[in-house]
Amino acid sequence: MNYFEDTIYDFNNPVNLANIAGNEFTECHFIGLDLQESNFRNARFFECVFKECNLSNIIITGTNFRENTFSQCKMIGVNFSTASSFSDIEFKESILNYSSFQDITHGQSSKFLKCSLRETDFSQANFSKSDFSGSDLFGAIMNGTDLSGADLRSAINYSINPEFTNIKKARFSMPEVLKLLEHLEVKID
Repeated sequence: MNYFEDTIYDFNNPVNLANIAGNEFTECHFIGLDLQESNFRNARFFECVFKECNLSNIIITGTNFRENTFSQCKMIGVNFSTASSFSDIEFKESILNYSSFQDITHGQSSKFLKCSLRETDFSQANFSKSDFSGSDLFGAIMNGTDLSGADLRSAINYSINPEFTNIKKARFSMPEVLKLLEHLEVKID
């Protein structure tokens, strides 16, 4: 395993794709890179920043993510469920459509700020105390998800069944909160 610390990877200093899998990156910045379909297997990312990167369909089996920020990134179809560790992650204005966070047990306090999370699978995962503010959750799967204490104010297009999802002390805003009633088959006039 090689260790890379406090390095900026961008157009002028692109990351060698052969150096990602199985290596450790601490406090590194990845800016404006197209890394789609890259192999990130068994890599470790600690306190790294990814900005304006295309990370769609990356392979992250066995990868550790801790205290990372993804800002304005495209991450379509990423299976975060295969990651070895996932904690204290922040996604800002990123596209994570068709991704999977299914069964993630350490997603607490994650941040998804103004993200597109369309058709993303959060089933059976723990995202308690997480922040989904301003995110689009159209078609997102939330069955069995722990959203207790989560912030969904200004989130849109979610379909959450309170019967199968823990939403205790979660925060919602009007009028979107009325969507919680659609599973109860009530009529609102």
